[in-house]
Amino acid sequence: MRLDPATAVRLVRREGDQLLAAARRAPDAPVAACPDWTVTDLVGHVGEVYRFVARTAGRRASAPVPPGEGDLRPGDDGTDELWRWFTEALEAVAATLAGLDPAEPVWTWVPDRVGAFYHRRMVHETTIHRVDAESATGTAGIVDVDVAADGIDEIIEVGMRYRMRGPVTDHPAASLLLEQTDGPGRWRLSTVDGIMQVARGRDAGDRADAVVRGPADELYLGLWGRPTRALSVIGDERAWRAWQAVAP
Repeated sequence: MRLDPATAVRLVRREGDQLLAAARRAPDAPVAACPDWTVTDLVGHVGEVYRFVARTAGRRASAPVPPGEGDLRPGDDGTDELWRWFTEALEAVAATLAGLDPAEPVWTWVPDRVGAFYHRRMVHETTIHRVDAESATGTAGIVDVDVAADGIDEIIEVGMRYRMRGPVTDHPAASLLLEQTDGPGRWRLSTVDGIMQVARGRDAGDRADAVVRGPADELYLGLWGRPTRALSVIGDERAWRAWQAVAP
């Protein structure tokens, strides 16, 4: 899937609206994937991420831009004020993404510091937390196949390699092969001389210490450490768990 600005904006708006709709249904519901958080806390987190991106990418900044007075979440959780604050944050990040050229220089926490990073990152930040909110309120929907397949790539290229505090260097020694059963996606992950290696498609081969097969959305959720129902793990399940632990 090509995440051009228009596609990214459409997906972020849709997933953000669905996240908020779930939060309104049960603001105090606990979020299983985020210990000690309620759905209200989740809304606050995503809203703060949106505002960070709107500040930093919106200004085409060369360093992270600290929050202003209106960027921090309101103190009276679960009220209409928080929902308005989140909606404003969603609109701000959507407008930023719409006006951001994918090739424009801007600070990111990966070596490739261009606007395309934020188009993709905001789609998946919103999608996975929309799933969290819906799961907490008993209404979890599916993740589009194309979005999920792109998200697997994004986890491998970003989440398994970089955090805002610096590069991830402790990758498992065991190899992992991911095979999408509802599309052509194949990814083989391994570590050679301490460096993470990725092979795709036919180059991935057929063998690994663990082979995990399933639909794209299940692989996506599994890599994010969320519950899955339709994954088949062949070989050393410890290798699968070890690679899951590297993902964000």
